[in-house]
Amino acid sequence: MLSQEAEEVARLEESLARLPAPRRIEALNQLVELTRDESPGQAIGYLEQLFPLLEEADHQRALAEALLHAGSLLVSQSNMQKGERYLGRADAIAEEAGIPKVRIDVLLARGVAARLRDEFSAAEALFAQAGEAAEALPDEMRAAKALYELSIIQFFRGQYADALTQVEQAYQRFVTLEDLRGQGKALNIIGILHGSQGRLDESLEAMLQALVISRQTGNVNSEQALLNNIALTFHKLDKWDQALEVYEQALALARQLEDRHSISLALSNMAIAANNLGMAEDALQYNTQALEIAGEIGSESLQIRALNGLSDVSRVQGDYEAALDFTRRALAIAGDSEDRTVAFGPKLDLARIERHFGRYQQAHTAVDEVLRATREQDDRELLSSALREKAEISEAEGDFQSALSHYREHVDIQRELFNEESDRTIAGLRARFEAEQKDSEIARLNYEKRLQELALSEQEALLEKRRTQRNGIVVGLVAIFIIAFLAYQRYTQRRITRELSSLVEQRTADLQEANEELQSAYALVEKKSLTDDLTGLRNRRFAMARIPDDVDFVDQQYRRGETDGTDLLFFLIDLDHFKSVNDTYGHAAGDLVIAQTAELLRKLFREQDYIVRWGGEEFLAVVRFANRAEAPGFAERMRETFATYEFDIGADEPIRRTCSIGFAVYPFFRDDPSRVGWEQVVDVADLCLYAAKKSRRNAWVGLDFEESDDDELLGHLLTDPPRVLKRRRSALKSSLEHEDSLSWH
Repeated sequence: MLSQEAEEVARLEESLARLPAPRRIEALNQLVELTRDESPGQAIGYLEQLFPLLEEADHQRALAEALLHAGSLLVSQSNMQKGERYLGRADAIAEEAGIPKVRIDVLLARGVAARLRDEFSAAEALFAQAGEAAEALPDEMRAAKALYELSIIQFFRGQYADALTQVEQAYQRFVTLEDLRGQGKALNIIGILHGSQGRLDESLEAMLQALVISRQTGNVNSEQALLNNIALTFHKLDKWDQALEVYEQALALARQLEDRHSISLALSNMAIAANNLGMAEDALQYNTQALEIAGEIGSESLQIRALNGLSDVSRVQGDYEAALDFTRRALAIAGDSEDRTVAFGPKLDLARIERHFGRYQQAHTAVDEVLRATREQDDRELLSSALREKAEISEAEGDFQSALSHYREHVDIQRELFNEESDRTIAGLRARFEAEQKDSEIARLNYEKRLQELALSEQEALLEKRRTQRNGIVVGLVAIFIIAFLAYQRYTQRRITRELSSLVEQRTADLQEANEELQSAYALVEKKSLTDDLTGLRNRRFAMARIPDDVDFVDQQYRRGETDGTDLLFFLIDLDHFKSVNDTYGHAAGDLVIAQTAELLRKLFREQDYIVRWGGEEFLAVVRFANRAEAPGFAERMRETFATYEFDIGADEPIRRTCSIGFAVYPFFRDDPSRVGWEQVVDVADLCLYAAKKSRRNAWVGLDFEESDDDELLGHLLTDPPRVLKRRRSALKSSLEHEDSLSWH
């Protein structure tokens, strides 16, 4: 929670006891709004304080909505029993008071609860009922939400085509309704579905769009899910270090949200990455924690996922008996689940374990079940994995023809999957799997070589038998035949060897090229995650990653006494009266103004400086390694440029918008450079920006302290600027003539 929001929460809590009932209701509602995203447990507490107040005031609608809100939050935290109780009370009140929209919301919340318990038939019925009721009202928003939830059920059942159709319809409705949160959630599911079908470029593009939306709207729940799914894309690319790093971020957010379902999922995913990085003990710990949480919340799918992970770790450690035990436990749970897909992972694990023990018939039985189911559901990615395992079982038992047949089908599916990818964002990924095709050709030639060697052995045995039965003349003829045959065999083997050598050389070159293209793709993905889509400027994530390095350099230079031209100048720029652009001309016009603002800032600053879209119509510019005395000049150039610029929004006449600017400098105190962090310097710039806007707009205000004479100066400055500036007047810089008239709060 931001410090400003935390202060507001503390202020409201402190005032609750003194407020009359109506004002207390208002304050509690404000507290719920401030805490529901980042501290849902706290929000539930405030809602429960609301219940008796609303009952006493006989506010039936408000009471039903509060119960619904609390029930939904409890469900998201896997507290199903209490959540269902609140939802039941909300539904009873809504039915008696005739509030159909609350009843639809209750159906949706109960559907989510059923989904989290892996009761997919019940969840589907509840979502369908909610959708029908919403269409009958009509209520487009709730109808879109029901469609979105139904698409998730189809996904869990492996019906990917139906799921994609439904979620795309939901997304279009959210766009029409201008519901950004809904758009972000739908894009997340679209990304997951594309990823499940091997279309990684489209998957990543959808999820990155959703991540931008979740951060714009402050939807921490959505951001947590997206981080998990983006990490899963790195996972599919075998970029395990990056996957583990992003999974850890997803886990941190899940813990902040107290979402035990997401905590278990993140731990299971971290275990997979750790296992592939050779960190078996860490993987064991993550899976054990995930299994414990999944059991507590009663999630069959998460228990199976954790047991699969424990089986994989055991196999890596060579303990196949333990792996078999974990797999059988997973299959026992999967047998009772409505989700047919949850058994696929344990079945494949069972096939691998049985192959290890040489029990080939049992291995074939396990993998054949997966093959049948994945062919029915058109899950080509899993089908490909099952075919590869089938080939390896056949090869292990010496059936090379069957192995080659299944391996070829595996490679054909890989070729289909990656031929379908677009060549836009991650076109280089195709090369990685085309290498698989080369592997299959090498395997085919190896199999042919083995079969020919087998044929040669059989032929020699036959000739030996005949040699004992024939007379000398026949023996001579046979000997001539053997010599000719062996000569042909040697010729054939030399040809195969040449072809294999050529293919190996070609594969090496292809892999080199694939690696280069993959590195380019990863660089593109990283750049996209650090860039604002609308403006092409850097985003907050970029600033958080890069500025600390500059701060370290500045601190080092100051320690050496090299202080000339080494300061960082932080400017926060905010467009004046921007909301009126959206209100008068529409959001498209607002986007044009934002984009043109970005171009103006690019021209005003140097290439080496950072220009960041900080949020909405607010921008952060960081002038790197300059003299602090230059800050007022930069600020005035910006103010003048915007004051005279005409924004083209496609209307008959251009429009004008001024800007307000606040700035501060790092080091904040020259005599103690590292005492105040750069984030606090931005807080000071934000304080100055507020003063500029509050006092007049089309103005700039900055603060530049040479040295500190008070250990608490920064704290006093942020809470009571006039008091500090009364004795440190020289620190204040402003374009306003009468600085005494500045309004700071």
